[in-house]
Amino acid sequence: MGNYMTNKLEIMEVISSRIKNIFKYDDVSLWWIGRNNLLGVNTGLIKNDAKLAISYFIKKNIQNFVRKIYHLKIEFNLQNIFCDVVFYDGYLCRRPNYVLPDITCVQGEYEKRILLKYGYPKEKVVVTGQPRYDLLYYADKIYDKKQIFKQLELDPNKELIVWTTQTHGLSLEENKKNIDAIYSAVKALKNVQLVIKLHPGEDQRAALYKKDESFNPIIKGKEMDTYALLYVCDLMITKNSTTTMEAIALNKPVIVLNLGGNPDVVDYVEQGVALGVYKEEDLKSAIEKLLKDDTDLAKNRERYIEKYLYKIDGKATERVVKLVEEIIRKKDKQNVNL
Repeated sequence: MGNYMTNKLEIMEVISSRIKNIFKYDDVSLWWIGRNNLLGVNTGLIKNDAKLAISYFIKKNIQNFVRKIYHLKIEFNLQNIFCDVVFYDGYLCRRPNYVLPDITCVQGEYEKRILLKYGYPKEKVVVTGQPRYDLLYYADKIYDKKQIFKQLELDPNKELIVWTTQTHGLSLEENKKNIDAIYSAVKALKNVQLVIKLHPGEDQRAALYKKDESFNPIIKGKEMDTYALLYVCDLMITKNSTTTMEAIALNKPVIVLNLGGNPDVVDYVEQGVALGVYKEEDLKSAIEKLLKDDTDLAKNRERYIEKYLYKIDGKATERVVKLVEEIIRKKDKQNVNL
């Protein structure tokens, strides 16, 4: 099958190259026209005799958090049969709100159990892992720490903390608390440096982070490769971002900084793969603890990956492609026998 993610190929590019005579246009980015539209496959980008169509969608879950769902939609025109391959970005709706697909792929056993609980037939749910995380398996071949440090003008003699922000989803009060807590802690620790990775959905001008003239962290926007930063960091701080999953996959310690006064939305701390900090004054000691020894978190990562991500082995895309090809072969065989 080949190594798809080494060259940073997206799953749509992989499938479009593997399955011939499907796409009307070579530019797969055109498929984004179908985004947010369950009938997006009917946008005129598909050949009339195409065997299948592919599109991405974004949905909302019951908690009103926007979560990406990588929704691989396959439409067999001849028999008007729909087959969807759905990837959840770490969260699931309690109740499916679309036509039940022939096959649903999920990234881990946790998602599979939820779907089965809410009525999905067992034979229609397949655990494949998350294709976009295939790249993480090859991170040491893709990224060069020395080169990234040089590019960002980081000190190779200091440990690196990466803060993946979520400013757009928090109150101004909580944002200010987070900034004060992190800036104070980093300034008090002489052997560390900070890179702030802005969430792509927030103000990329980052005015809120620049008000403290006594401290000038490196601030990177959506143009910066998040995986590159996670690969080279020694510790990541966030609130409930799915970058936590990516850091776990890269064997990095994580601090969940929740100064909002509400319970954690995601169970990273409960699962033992992140250290929770709920008071500003506790952050400095938490950073020191994890930079010195993250054994308590490390021992839980393998179990967490198996439960939520299945495997980080670089082969999730291959498993999906094989599944799609198998479905097509079966449908073609059925058509021949008609």
